[in-house]
Amino acid sequence: MSVAMTDKEDEEDVRALAAKVASDLSEYGMTLATMLLRLDQASRKLDDARKAAGKLHEEEH
Repeated sequence: MSVAMTDKEDEEDVRALAAKVASDLSEYGMTLATMLLRLDQASRKLDDARKAAGKLHEEEH
């Protein structure tokens, strides 16, 4: 059984698929942005901890 699709139906399918892909990419982009923000925050905390440890080391000597 074959179903012949019209150009209009093909176009609608392509548009629906494109909208889904755009939505997924937007979601993944937000997830990536959140992960990068958390990584930056963790990096800053690590830098602060290193500085604090360096100051403690200097005070001990």
